[in-house]
Amino acid sequence: MKVNSLGLSTYQALEGKKAKPKDFFEVLLDKVKEVDAKEKEAERAILDLLSGKKVDLVELSMKISQADVSMKLLLRIRNKVLEAYQEIMRMQI
Repeated sequence: MKVNSLGLSTYQALEGKKAKPKDFFEVLLDKVKEVDAKEKEAERAILDLLSGKKVDLVELSMKISQADVSMKLLLRIRNKVLEAYQEIMRMQI
């Protein structure tokens, strides 16, 4: 088995392909979109159940639980951000 060494040119090529790091707003917006998608998926599954379609109850329960946990996590993050903002506003310059 032959192992190729990582030369300087390989390192430079990898360095050039680095993606621009996301700022906090972009990360938060992505997570809000993920939570929204999970909420909509759970809502769709509930509507399917109510309309009489065959729905796996275990899968429905999992979707609802995932949406609930995601929303709770998002609310905790929001609360922490608000606390940090309030702490900054109380600082004396």
